Amino acid sequence: MIRLWSLLFCGLNCYGCFCVAWPSAPQAWAHSPVVFLGVVTSVDSPIANNELDAEFQIARVLVLEPFKGSAKGREFVLRQPMNNCYPKFTSGQSVVLYLDPSGKNSWVAHGCNRPTSMADVADDLLFLRALPNSAKSNRLSGTVSLYEISSAEGRHKLEALAGLAVSVSGKARSTATTTNRDGVFEFYGLPPGDYDIAIEFPPGLKLDFSSFEGGMRKKSDSRSVSMEGHSAVSVNFQLKAETSISGRVLGPDGQLMPNVCVDLEPLGETTERFNVYDCTNSGGTFVLKAMSAGSYKVSANRSGEITAAQPFPATYYPGVVTVSRGERRAGVDLRIPKLEPTVNLSGKVEFSDGLPVPKASVELMIAGYTAARATTGPTGEFTFSALEGNVGELSATIVVWETTVDLCPAWSRHRPPSPAEESTVSSIPLAISPKPSQPPILITLPLESCQAWSDAKP
Repeated sequence: MIRLWSLLFCGLNCYGCFCVAWPSAPQAWAHSPVVFLGVVTSVDSPIANNELDAEFQIARVLVLEPFKGSAKGREFVLRQPMNNCYPKFTSGQSVVLYLDPSGKNSWVAHGCNRPTSMADVADDLLFLRALPNSAKSNRLSGTVSLYEISSAEGRHKLEALAGLAVSVSGKARSTATTTNRDGVFEFYGLPPGDYDIAIEFPPGLKLDFSSFEGGMRKKSDSRSVSMEGHSAVSVNFQLKAETSISGRVLGPDGQLMPNVCVDLEPLGETTERFNVYDCTNSGGTFVLKAMSAGSYKVSANRSGEITAAQPFPATYYPGVVTVSRGERRAGVDLRIPKLEPTVNLSGKVEFSDGLPVPKASVELMIAGYTAARATTGPTGEFTFSALEGNVGELSATIVVWETTVDLCPAWSRHRPPSPAEESTVSSIPLAISPKPSQPPILITLPLESCQAWSDAKP
């Protein structure tokens, strides 16, 4: 069964999870001894397990619609580890569960498996309610949904998209269907081979993201899948409205300003889960996308931190920008009335024997934070902008690996603690106060050059 995950190497009480692959509904049904639709009747407070030194949520779930290994009216006790890899439940919640045994008289709904919330199980129920016929051949299915970003919910599913034309084409067969009222499509009994999926998106909507369950993309940049005799693959399409707000950031003299970050702020609403921003390109333009319809404030350098890249305080577009779903609002130009003076710093990083250090990291630290950063070129040269007059420290750093130290005996004192780790070598920080007449700066690493290190650089 495709159920692979990592607990970030810290056991059951870890609070992070990375799923390598997800099973499709037919795969999860085939490999789980118990499958049903039910309702959570009660949830106990998390309890500590002294043996495992972890916490568990205990939930009791009543079977309403059995699909495998259960009967209507039976109650299951779930023992869910309290880390982010496992779903958690609330009393009164309706769920579709694929369960495995978890010790004596208890069960567990694993993470990196099928969704459990009723908002996300339409594909599952379409398959499960058609059993046993739905398990007799291969199945290619999926969902098409509209997503948006709002201040209240962050990125979330707004609605399932019904009635959309979906076609699959391959050498062995081409066929078509439409999404049902829950936005689900399915094809059964496709001859083995490769197939391309095509969907007629409604006007004003475009593909934002697609996910594959039970299989992998045939091509990383396509909607192609490979089907075999008993394959069970789902492809889920998340669309977004082509709603956008675009404009430019202009300096005091009307010059276009690159690398300025522009934020969108919902009017009169909390912004904790709302994160829509863009940074201007080399032409000084930005495009804010995927927001819900509404009224917004647009700001440049919202944090107000004055840096060389953004040498001005927070600046807002005058007035409010209102957009409807699918609208492309252009011409929202932000004009910066005044810029703090900046200067260009340049120099070179050398080893102690005078040879250049390529790909060294050069940092300017001011008041404990990184005010500017650059990477040296092939001849050790670097250049970046800094605010004029700020007092700081400039230093250069390189990374050393154990395999490189084996080839550079003079670097033995910098050997990393283990082969899986790395060590760093840094120059003595140079006190600096950037001025317009600043001459080129020479930074020396306290280390002789070694060709093996240069050759090993990625």
